[in-house]
Amino acid sequence: MTAQHILLQLMNMPLNGDTIICPGDTVVLGINIPGANYSWQDNTTAATYYAAKEQQYILTVQRGSCSLSDTLQLEVYPMNVLSIGGDTLLCNNDTIFLSAGASWVSYLWNTGSTDTTVLITGTDTSFNVSLSVTDNNGCIADTTVTISFSVCNAIRELTKTDNIDFSVYPNPNNGNFTLQLIEPANKIAIALYDALGRKVFEQKERTTTKQLPVTVIGIAPGIYSLCLTTDKFSSWKKVVVNP
Repeated sequence: MTAQHILLQLMNMPLNGDTIICPGDTVVLGINIPGANYSWQDNTTAATYYAAKEQQYILTVQRGSCSLSDTLQLEVYPMNVLSIGGDTLLCNNDTIFLSAGASWVSYLWNTGSTDTTVLITGTDTSFNVSLSVTDNNGCIADTTVTISFSVCNAIRELTKTDNIDFSVYPNPNNGNFTLQLIEPANKIAIALYDALGRKVFEQKERTTTKQLPVTVIGIAPGIYSLCLTTDKFSSWKKVVVNP
C-alpha cells in the first residue's frame, strides 16, 4: 500500500459535502491524522476549524509528499427576527399583551405559558418577560423585555394601546362579532382574556381572509381583551359583551 492510499484511508472524507446549521450555531470541521500538516482556506493550520459563517470551507491535509483536499459548503437556515417589543413602562393595574406572531412552531415564556401571546399586569413592580421560540427547522431564538408598573397621573403607558390593524363590530356585542382586517392574512389566531387575565376563548384559522366571524358560546357579560395574531402582525382591542 502506498503512502497516498494510507492517507486517503485515514482521511475518510472529513468534511462530508454540505451542511446546514441554525443561526448562531457552530460546527467543528476537520480530522486528526498523526504526522500530518493542515491548511484551511484562510491559511490557519489547526486540525479542526470552528465554523459559523455561511461560506465554503476548504481543508488541505499533507503528510510527507502526499496531499489531499476536501471542501464543505456551510449554509445557515434563514430565520425570522424574534421580537416581542421593547422595555415598557405602564400604569399600575394596566395590562399589556406580548406576542411574537404566529410564524413559530413552539413558544415557551418564562411565565410557563406556551401560547403565542401572554397578558401581563402588575402594581408597583418591574420584571423581565422572556420568550424562547422554535421554528420549523428546529432553530431556537430567545428574547427578553422588562415591563414596569408604577403610579400614573396624567402620564399614560409609553406603548401604543390602540391600532388600526383590525376592527371589531358590533362592539359591544352578545358574544357574536366580526373581525375586520385592514389586509388579508393567511394565519389568524384569536385569544380572548377576561379581567383577571384568564384565557376564556381561542380560535385559529388558516384561510386567507380580511373578515372573520367569531362566536363565543356561554360567555359572561363583561369587558374582555382580544388579542389577534396573524402572519403579519399582532395587536389587541377591548371587547364589551352585554347581557
